[in-house]
Amino acid sequence: MAVYTSINSNDLSEWFKKFNLKGFADFKGISSGVTNSNYLISMPDLNYILTIFEHNNIEELPFYVDLMTYLVKKNFLCPRPIENNSGNALGLLKDKPALMVSFLEGKEIADRSPKICYSVGQYLAKLHLTTAIKSKY
Repeated sequence: MAVYTSINSNDLSEWFKKFNLKGFADFKGISSGVTNSNYLISMPDLNYILTIFEHNNIEELPFYVDLMTYLVKKNFLCPRPIENNSGNALGLLKDKPALMVSFLEGKEIADRSPKICYSVGQYLAKLHLTTAIKSKY
């Protein structure tokens, strides 16, 4: 299981106060992954993913939050960072950097067929084109 930092409902209740979110229905650790602790947070109307970063300090993470925010604004399908009441997406949970993002439906793909690899390559190309800086030269 890829949950290294355990949380409980009290931890989540405190975290959600910063977002003015109340009444989460359920949460569970996500077993996939190798580096960070990830939780699926089920709310009455929406689901979220909460990531607790195990090996990064908070100063290393704004680039990734900004990248996801930029991609969402460009209609690229990726998780949207959720800002707290202070306008920050990053915070501390259990004294570690944490980020909550929108939940995207999907599943891990075990198939490594050429068709799947081609699809991944297409989407990676779209990512590069979406983030390309247009040069005047």
